Amino acid sequence: MRLLIIGAGFAGMYAALSSARLRDIQGVSPDDLEIALIAPEPTLVVRPRLYEPKPETLTAPLLDVLRAIDVDYIQGSAETIDTKARMVQIATPRGTRTTLSYDRLVIATGSRLFRPNIPGLAEHGFSVDSLDDAIALDKHLHGLADRPAVTDATRSSLPAAASPASRRQPSCPRACATSSARTPGRASSSSSATARSRPTWAKTPARSSRMRCESSASRCGSGPASSRSTNPA
Repeated sequence: MRLLIIGAGFAGMYAALSSARLRDIQGVSPDDLEIALIAPEPTLVVRPRLYEPKPETLTAPLLDVLRAIDVDYIQGSAETIDTKARMVQIATPRGTRTTLSYDRLVIATGSRLFRPNIPGLAEHGFSVDSLDDAIALDKHLHGLADRPAVTDATRSSLPAAASPASRRQPSCPRACATSSARTPGRASSSSSATARSRPTWAKTPARSSRMRCESSASRCGSGPASSRSTNPA
């Protein structure tokens, strides 16, 4: 019986380790249950950390580990899977193709970055999807330090910064409104506030009145939308 695992990432590695451990616990010999792993390279790439500096160091060799647990390593890439015949076609690094049968199959090939067809993206875009992509980005970032600095000639071609006056927010008038609470048996009344730094209200017969004042800051978007206070009579 053969268990075939496609992929040497975290999922493929743990599938091989767990299968070999369970085989040993059950007392099954490697001759009765063969475990094989297919991957282009016998290397675990720590893909979640490829954004870090020196991504070429974020790898771990797997060949010695697989040999220690009696897992066969097959170098190549799986191209097609025939589920009826239970056969996998493998492309080897030498350019040849071979087939391998299986009784149980684990597909742990992982994901692949989708690159939309945007003009200039292939020539000028970077990613950390694979080890080669991360190494290319790391070299590009280190190469930026060797580029010439911005000179007065190039700085003069840049658009001028906006003046402080042009960045000022437009002033908004202060608007205040009052509304008195209605109580049974009493008529409601209201008074308008004058345009002062702090609005004032005349006392009303009602027990309480509510005021909502929208300041210029709130109307311009730089403060709270509204503030409410209660003025007991």
